[in-house]
Amino acid sequence: MKPLAALLSISVVLSGHAAAADYSRVMWAYATGQSRVTPAMDSRLMGEVVMQIWVKPPGVPVEGLMFLYMPKRSQAHWALMAVEPAAPARELFGAKTVTSLGRQADPRRPELVWNLYRLEDGTFKSLYYMDGTGVEKSGRRVRVVMLVTPQVMEGRLSPSDFLK
Repeated sequence: MKPLAALLSISVVLSGHAAAADYSRVMWAYATGQSRVTPAMDSRLMGEVVMQIWVKPPGVPVEGLMFLYMPKRSQAHWALMAVEPAAPARELFGAKTVTSLGRQADPRRPELVWNLYRLEDGTFKSLYYMDGTGVEKSGRRVRVVMLVTPQVMEGRLSPSDFLK
């Protein structure tokens, strides 16, 4: 084999192994109750809000995972929040392409600013995510990535509302 052809074939083989991780299906399993892992907290507030929290959930590189669902508003009102993720957001949500939509001040705490993105492909195509640093009630600053539906975006849900 000629040197250039050998180099090209090696680079093709290596590029096939360089695919980014995709945690979207595992995260969706947690959100839909298909995971067999019991949440550390599972609350239903008068049928208004369903909130489930997992601490260090298996299969997802995060410190915490929270699923929020507001069935009284609609089936499309839900969010999935990752606290202290050890992977890039696009890997958590299984997207190769994201569009930056700028920065947005937190509606409840204007001193906090979130980067806003739209997912252009993958499992959660056309959904949005906010990426930034939140502050727990204890004062500890944590990185938060929150996946939200367009319906939740209209309601200006803030990740700060759920940090404890």
